[in-house]
Amino acid sequence: MKNNIYDEIIEDMYASTKLIKSMFMKIAEKNRDIKLIHSNHFILEILLKNGAVSMTELGEDMGISKPNLTVIIDHLIEEKLVKRVYDEKDRRIIRIKITPSGEKILKDTKNMIKKEFIKLLASLNQNEIDTLSESIKNMKNIIIKINASQKISK
Repeated sequence: MKNNIYDEIIEDMYASTKLIKSMFMKIAEKNRDIKLIHSNHFILEILLKNGAVSMTELGEDMGISKPNLTVIIDHLIEEKLVKRVYDEKDRRIIRIKITPSGEKILKDTKNMIKKEFIKLLASLNQNEIDTLSESIKNMKNIIIKINASQKISK
């Protein structure tokens, strides 16, 4: 019986993730003037939150190998959204830092997504909005708890 509920949870989480990502992608496609794909958005979010981060730390946060991450970072540098900076204590360590342009595009993207989601939420009644809000908060808190205790084998 327990395995059935685990299977349901996993399937529902997978489906929810796909649906949410699909919503973001549709919004991004509608607003092509802001060209920030999901992985780039995630990188900029990490850098904004954590400041200058090493490639190793960034790769671990994103679950991306250093060679694959290097390609993405090179593109973001070319677009002037991030820059490489040397560690103040050890010049052998190169960190990645968000630029003011990166901060601006991240802010613009968030604002655009927020506006589009508000339009989508307008089709819901107050009870549905309250239920959605409470469900998302609960899911976030539980996932934070799972992440804090996770021991995923590599």
